Amino acid sequence: MALTTAQRDALCSELRQRRDLIARQLRERLHEGGQDVPAGLAAHLADGVDPSEAYEEMADDLAWLGHETSGLRQVDGALHRIATGRYGTCVHCGAAIPAARLLAVPTADSCVACQESTERVPHRHPG
Repeated sequence: MALTTAQRDALCSELRQRRDLIARQLRERLHEGGQDVPAGLAAHLADGVDPSEAYEEMADDLAWLGHETSGLRQVDGALHRIATGRYGTCVHCGAAIPAARLLAVPTADSCVACQESTERVPHRHPG
């Protein structure tokens, strides 16, 4: 079953809100305390700081940054697919992505079969 226009519009609105939230959180975290870099990275670069503590804090900051930017890329990808009329079509095989999957995971870009194939063999895209 395909998404209705109302469902697609609601998902688009949800994705835009999610994008705004992620972008706002990234901006706030990256500019905490007037710094241009996360606190852990700044500490790592500062003189006189215990390197092991600074490294751990920097690693946490970088992990968080990677997670958030990945989420932002997924949302941007979904919004782009909506704008270009390709939302709901698997990027790997071209099959339709079930509406139930898109309602559960609005950023889904793969059909169930391709997603399962990707999960069985990490870093390999079907198609």
